[in-house]
Amino acid sequence: MADEGKIYFSRLVCDGGELIIPLTHVVTHQDLEIAQKVRTLLNMTLCDGDKQKQAHLTNIDSLLKKLFSFKRLSVDIFVKLEALREEEESKNTA
Repeated sequence: MADEGKIYFSRLVCDGGELIIPLTHVVTHQDLEIAQKVRTLLNMTLCDGDKQKQAHLTNIDSLLKKLFSFKRLSVDIFVKLEALREEEESKNTA
């Protein structure tokens, strides 16, 4: 779920709104897609046989490595940078 200004994701809504997790770092659409793939694969491993479970766990491992390998900017710093960018743009237009 985006912030009020629709600039960044501020919360993650799970289970149809039953669980809302405030985000501390800026995430992208790609991050959320990877997280959804991980969730889907984890659900599939609960239902599948052993051979498929091993394949899913390998995919899950690679997706999690991809997800956690990025250095993300904290939301607090991002908000401050956005304020500075807006201030700079207003000075340039004045």
